[in-house]
Amino acid sequence: MGYILVIFVLILLSSNVSHAFEIDGLKSGMSMEAARSLLETYSYRQIQIKENSILASDQSGSDGRFIALTFCEGKLVQAEKHLKPHFDYFVRLFDEKRKELGKPADA
Repeated sequence: MGYILVIFVLILLSSNVSHAFEIDGLKSGMSMEAARSLLETYSYRQIQIKENSILASDQSGSDGRFIALTFCEGKLVQAEKHLKPHFDYFVRLFDEKRKELGKPADA
């Protein structure tokens, strides 16, 4: 009986670990219509709406802006944004992760 209680408590604690996100005003849980209207304000040249996703881009090549949104049951669950390779992005990402996770261990 004790094991069942411990397992139940662990399940409750682990279900609380979920992460929300916000990228350029696109928030997790946002509706498909709200996301589409927000992307239109950013003046993407092409906005393609598919069954459970929205693809927005400026150009067909790799130089333009690109964002892909994935929806589940009408709610935004994933956003992928293309960034040009740049050393400043890497430094900013490294600094954010170091602040989040702490200093690397010395070996």
